[in-house]
Amino acid sequence: MASVEASVSFENGKIVIGLPITRPTSKIRVKKIEKGVGVPVSTRQEPFPVGEALRDYYIEWQISYAKDGCYDYELSRIVRLAHKCSILTDKDIDELLKFADDVKSYLEDRGIKRESTEDELYGFNIYEDVYPVAKKELSSGEFIEIVLKHKQRAVGYQSMVYVCIPLTNVEPNLAGRIARRNEVVKYEVPLDLMKELLRAFIIASETHKDDIVKFLRSIIGTYNKEGCL
Repeated sequence: MASVEASVSFENGKIVIGLPITRPTSKIRVKKIEKGVGVPVSTRQEPFPVGEALRDYYIEWQISYAKDGCYDYELSRIVRLAHKCSILTDKDIDELLKFADDVKSYLEDRGIKRESTEDELYGFNIYEDVYPVAKKELSSGEFIEIVLKHKQRAVGYQSMVYVCIPLTNVEPNLAGRIARRNEVVKYEVPLDLMKELLRAFIIASETHKDDIVKFLRSIIGTYNKEGCL
């Protein structure tokens, strides 16, 4: 199944993201909270609940800032457009750069641990791998998670950033129905969320921090604010 990217646009003074919600195996997928854990749901088969129960459903987006070595992807597109349209100011960027200067340790420094348990299965001792997760909740209901995992095609660890958006914060209303075929919902990105996502990458790893610092400095030095879309 082909990957479907999020769209980024400027509408009515806001940065608006188009998020596909019918691809449960993609990096943008809908989950519901069960026993404190997010479980993927089939949005084309299971109707969304109405009322307070809808608050347990959210879009999990494994967000990135670069693709193929270029800073023109997802978060970087959001930030560039927000700066161009004077939503994210030079002062905001200066504050983020100062924050980065103070960051000296990263989630990747913690590593992944294997701990023994008292359980066994047919003569095999059971162990549990402990993956560190850093989480921040916003007052508007979104939350951000930084998750440390083993690299798939190399030695070492990699930090991945997820932004989780309650379905109550998107349009159109999904309550009481299934998703339409290839449905895309719209989400207005708050300024606080943009800044917290940048901070998340800054503390995720030293490599991410260096990338974000370079990216933010390039915006201050070169980007033209004229002509919002």
